[in-house]
Amino acid sequence: MHDKYRQTAHELSEAGLRTNSNLYLKVTSSSMTPLLRPGDHIVVKAPVIRDIQPGDLLLTRREDGFLTHRLVLVDSKGWHTKGDRNRLADEPVAAPAVLGMVIAFERLGKLRSLRTWFHLFLARLHAWLGWKEMTSHIWIGAWLAHLASRLLQTIYYL
Repeated sequence: MHDKYRQTAHELSEAGLRTNSNLYLKVTSSSMTPLLRPGDHIVVKAPVIRDIQPGDLLLTRREDGFLTHRLVLVDSKGWHTKGDRNRLADEPVAAPAVLGMVIAFERLGKLRSLRTWFHLFLARLHAWLGWKEMTSHIWIGAWLAHLASRLLQTIYYL
């Protein structure tokens, strides 16, 4: 019964995004902390694929449901996303699996935009650091990228 309910909820959510309605979802994981915390609500809009850039937070369809992580790279293998708190990237997905882009989040009754120039700058920097963390062939490079990313988050998102 639970799986049927979840499947119906996913279908309704995707249908809402296809009609250009914003979708409001509750954050249940800590993979994007400190930016997004469990209990926060995110505002997702239908994607305009040509407007999406590394650093943007994407809602993607996965085998076991939805996932909201940061886009770090698009290449011939697909769209590579990664949780800010995660050391490893997610499996790449094809463009049709990109369901939406997170444009804002609500915490403690306050709506915060993720589309300001300052946040977009930080998002692009996070994507670059995330990619360096994943692709560095020497452990010190990966560790430094990881440390820089965490320091940036700690300073900005306090």
